[in-house]
Amino acid sequence: FKGAAMSSKTGETSVFSGSISDLKKKVAPPHPVVQFCRDHEPHWMFVFVLAHFLFWNRVYTATNFDLHRLYTDNHFSHDGGIPSGPSGSGIFPIALLLMVTVTVVVGAKAIVFVPEK
Repeated sequence: FKGAAMSSKTGETSVFSGSISDLKKKVAPPHPVVQFCRDHEPHWMFVFVLAHFLFWNRVYTATNFDLHRLYTDNHFSHDGGIPSGPSGSGIFPIALLLMVTVTVVVGAKAIVFVPEK
């Protein structure tokens, strides 16, 4: 090994050629946002991204961001109502409720989060 040192007592080869104080140096913690998202709340961040993706994807697919078309569709059921499924009336309120709930929970967790210094 290049730079390897030989211990005189045990005959073992070491690949570390610095002082012991180099090993004891404290590593700077990552940015607080990285600490929160990656280290502290990765499961909530996954749900946060998934809920926002579901909501914005469904709103765009159903309405093309024209909110006047939110509950209207060219495909009506036999009684004139909006059918269930991707064009159904339930996707918007359920996705909105999920997105708002997750956003409030993640926001509350972020407010009380204390990052490492």
